[in-house]
Amino acid sequence: MTTATETAISNDNADLTAEASKLNVLPIAEALTRIANSNGKFFSVSFKRKTAKKVNGVVIAPKGSIRKMLCRTGVAKYVTGTGNGNRKAEDARNEVLTVWDIAEYQLKRKQGMSQESAGNGSYRRINVADIKEMSL
Repeated sequence: MTTATETAISNDNADLTAEASKLNVLPIAEALTRIANSNGKFFSVSFKRKTAKKVNGVVIAPKGSIRKMLCRTGVAKYVTGTGNGNRKAEDARNEVLTVWDIAEYQLKRKQGMSQESAGNGSYRRINVADIKEMSL
């Protein structure tokens, strides 16, 4: 039986390498189902950036580069109540995954933001079609 930490997915249709076959590559739909049923456990995800990341006006990660993130679903503590109230249906319709990014939260806290502001500002939406790899 495969444990959660041994599982990875890939959106690429390329042939599986020996390395990938050891990781039990799953179709994206099955991986998303496992995430939904993970009860908020942390997972890592790699995906293609939609926009460039800039710091003080300088591009440090260009559009289309691969971003890696440690995140989780199921975080409700910092939700502000904005929106239409049905995020899961909206995510499914738009083919995105809403996650809470732990690294973003830690960075904002180091910069002096309050726990609530940092937590609220750490939600991210990932386009499912741009996911390259995910491990649970």
